[in-house]
Amino acid sequence: MQARKIFLNENIVIGVILVNCISIFMEGYLLNDFPLIFTINNAFFALFYVIECSVKIYTHSFKGYLSKGVNRLDFILSIISIPELAALVIASFNPELTFLYALRAFRLVRGIRLLKILGIIKNGEALLQGIG
Repeated sequence: MQARKIFLNENIVIGVILVNCISIFMEGYLLNDFPLIFTINNAFFALFYVIECSVKIYTHSFKGYLSKGVNRLDFILSIISIPELAALVIASFNPELTFLYALRAFRLVRGIRLLKILGIIKNGEALLQGIG
């Protein structure tokens, strides 16, 4: 029950999104120096988002979860994260599939939620609903 509260707490989720955006940015500069750290980071974030989506669907029902535009966007991004998680395993056997790692760039779209929190966009919820 306590673990579910982590995934339902918007402040925690926004914090994870912020750290993920920073991590993806840093990866562009430091990947060659710390490849294992970024691989673990990306697996953690992808898994976090898939679990977050699952918990919210379980809590609010699938239809209730998808009733908000931002949740539809998160759902699509979570589905996109699944092949990346699979690629971590598959690429160890077949390096030609490492192109699937490019899907992590789509997670940056979640950063739009930060704009609302930071007050950069006054009508952030309407923007998120429109994107969703």
